Amino acid sequence: MSNTSILRLFVFLGLLLAVLDTVRGQEKTLTWRWANRPCAEMLSCDNGCSACNYPDEYDPGFFGTNAAWIGLEACPVPIGVQDNAIASSGWGPLPASDRVVLISGILLVPMQLDSIIVRHRSMDDGPTWLRISLKHDLTGESIIVHEGPITGEFDAVSLRDLGCAELTEGMGSGGFQLKLQAYGSNTGAWLLDEVRVVATPCQEDITTGVRLLRDNTESGQGPQFDVLGRPVGELPVSGSYMDATRRVIIR
Repeated sequence: MSNTSILRLFVFLGLLLAVLDTVRGQEKTLTWRWANRPCAEMLSCDNGCSACNYPDEYDPGFFGTNAAWIGLEACPVPIGVQDNAIASSGWGPLPASDRVVLISGILLVPMQLDSIIVRHRSMDDGPTWLRISLKHDLTGESIIVHEGPITGEFDAVSLRDLGCAELTEGMGSGGFQLKLQAYGSNTGAWLLDEVRVVATPCQEDITTGVRLLRDNTESGQGPQFDVLGRPVGELPVSGSYMDATRRVIIR
């Protein structure tokens, strides 16, 4: 390799490291962990426990809203010192649009959703499956990005490279929204311990000016249902069925 080639290689590596450092410096995080600390909106329960219903971090250009438990009973449950999980009950055997947890973020520039982590578990024979849907635009459609089992021990769903959250057309801001739906049981509860979103400004291809979009969404192998919505066994008879991978758009 000639001296000129070696010099060009070092220049390229230097520029690459500079870009990586810049992106790392622009990284933003939102963490909903329902700590036992005072804030503008508190979740409380008859057991005397209370939890802050806002994310820990706040940035004027990228911030989270309060989580919403719709059609559910939600109660903070202590799992550590000043640390709570939220036990939600009222779920059903199938996903239902009127029983959901909604978690939203607001942004002033398009943001690449680098990772979303959800730590959770089932309690007292509660739900056995979790569906996670994502809106990249608050006015757009939700797309299923995960569907998988819930166990009796705390576990983390880790989703990566989920594409850009966009600004709402005609407005100077936008956002993303997570929809969490536990199902598989009429009894017990689902414990949500933490939701963490890590994002960086969306990048454009400097040669084309086109924004680089990455989408690595996941669909799990949820239980199967017949055309009437009834669950079927592991070895169904011949016929038409729906499973988690066949319907990925929620309107």
